[in-house]
Amino acid sequence: MIKMLNEEPLSYEVGNIDWLENKCVQIVGKLSITKKMSKNKSFYLLVSLTDEGTKKSLTQVIFNQNPLFDFLKDYKQKISCKADVKFIKSGQYESMEINHLHIDVLSKEEEDEAKLIKDATDKSMSSRVSQAIKSIKEPTLRKLCFNVYRDKELVNKILTLPATEYSAYNEKCGLIHMISDTINVANTMVNSFNNDFGDDSVKFNLDLMKAGAVLCNIGRALIYEYDAEGNLVKTESGIVDNEAFLTRDVIMKELNIMRTTTEKDGITYDVDSDIIKELLHMLATAKNKLENSYIVVPRSKHASLLSDIVSIVFTKGLFDNLEKTSDNEKIVKAYEAGRTYVLYDTAPQIASDKE
Repeated sequence: MIKMLNEEPLSYEVGNIDWLENKCVQIVGKLSITKKMSKNKSFYLLVSLTDEGTKKSLTQVIFNQNPLFDFLKDYKQKISCKADVKFIKSGQYESMEINHLHIDVLSKEEEDEAKLIKDATDKSMSSRVSQAIKSIKEPTLRKLCFNVYRDKELVNKILTLPATEYSAYNEKCGLIHMISDTINVANTMVNSFNNDFGDDSVKFNLDLMKAGAVLCNIGRALIYEYDAEGNLVKTESGIVDNEAFLTRDVIMKELNIMRTTTEKDGITYDVDSDIIKELLHMLATAKNKLENSYIVVPRSKHASLLSDIVSIVFTKGLFDNLEKTSDNEKIVKAYEAGRTYVLYDTAPQIASDKE
C-alpha cells in the first residue's frame, strides 16, 4: 500500500545527489526512522534516506512541528520509498528538504496477517525450547534448565526481547528465535557427528550440548530493554557487564539454590559433578568469536563445538539481515572489499611455430 504525504504526486526527476543550491532530485530507496527525545523532553525523528542507485544515505532531523513527523512517527523499520528532495547549500552549510514523499507500507489486512504468522512462529520457537529441555535425560542438567526457565521475569524477557541490535534477531522475540536456532544446530551437528564417526570413537554428550544450547544465550535477556518510547536500548548491566558474566551469574544462582534443596521424593542433585563443571566451562567460552569478548578459551571438545555453533548462528543472523536489506541485488561478500585476488595461469606454455 502506497501512503503519500499530502496526497501530492512526485514531480522531480531522478538525478545525482549533489549539494547544490536549490537542486531538486527524486530519490528512490529506503527510509528508516528512529524516534528520539531531546533535552527538553520533546520528541523528534531521525530519518535516514538511502538512495538505491548510489547507496548514499541522507539524514534529516524532523521535529513535531513538521508535517512529516505525524506522517512517519508510527514507523521504524526500513520502508521502500520515493521522495522529492531539495538540496540547499549556504556557504559551508548543507541541508535538505523532503518536499514530497511516497512510502510503501503494509495495509491493515497485511499487518494483521503478518502478526498472525509471527505469533504462530514465536509460539513454535518457545515450544521447541521447552521440548529440548524436557528431552534432556541427565537429571541435574534437566533440573537446572527447568529452574532457569521457571523464573517468570527472566522468561518474559527471553520471550519478548531481541537478541541483538543489528542482526536478523533484532526484532521482538528475536532472543527466543536465536535460542531455538542454537538448539536445532546443536542437535543436528551432534547427531551427525555421533552417527558419522566410527563406532570406536568417543561420542559427544547430547544432553550436555542441549543444555549448553538452551542456556548459553540467556545473558542477552539482561542486556537490552525497551524505553518509554519503544526504542531498544542497553540496560546498565548491558553497558557495564560482559554477556558471559551475566549468563554465569544466572546459572550460579540456580546452582546454589539446587545445592541446598531436596526434592519431595528425596532426590538431591550433584551440582559439583564433572558434568556441571563442564557445562560451566562451555558457557564461559561459548562467546569467544565475533560478537563478544570471552572469559577463557574453549579447552574441551564440547566447549569448542558450542562456541562454533554460537558463531554459526550469530553469523547466519547477521548476513540474513544484510542480504535482506540489499533486496537480493547482490549477495554481501566481505572478501570483495578486503583484497583483490589474481589468478595466474600456471599451465606450461607451448612455444609457437614462429619461435
